[in-house]
Amino acid sequence: MSGRIYSIPFQALSLSTSTQDLWAVTTTSSMPCEIEEIRLDPCATSVSEFNVSVALFTGSYTAGSGGTSRTPLPRVKGDAAASVTAKTQNTTQTAAGSGAKTVLDAGAWNLVNGWVWQPLDPDHRICVPVSACLVVSLDSTPASQTVSGCLVVRERY
Repeated sequence: MSGRIYSIPFQALSLSTSTQDLWAVTTTSSMPCEIEEIRLDPCATSVSEFNVSVALFTGSYTAGSGGTSRTPLPRVKGDAAASVTAKTQNTTQTAAGSGAKTVLDAGAWNLVNGWVWQPLDPDHRICVPVSACLVVSLDSTPASQTVSGCLVVRERY
């Protein structure tokens, strides 16, 4: 597989009890990408579950806001800067507008065991086309929590 690989980690992120976009990864008009891995780490000793979904926004959409811009980190020292942009913890979630929102995966993040999305086969990666946004959304938060995780993206060139 060709392409540059970047990590978009966050550490000790304080979640409130509201829904939010954990990651929003936006492609440019000329560079698609593929999602290699999404990981939300274990962060509690008592069982609690948060609903998580992975959605692709294409066409006309309104990007989420209120979060923190993150610089994707190259996995290979000296690689060029990423062309994708990323934000974490958007408190105003991304909305479809007149475009399309496609939920690609959904599940429950068990805070004792963590949550991982990783394709078993390289052909099963999530492809994010040009001018689109992939969002990992926290759809419910039964309680405040401090969390860590990482999203790994491969730019196709």
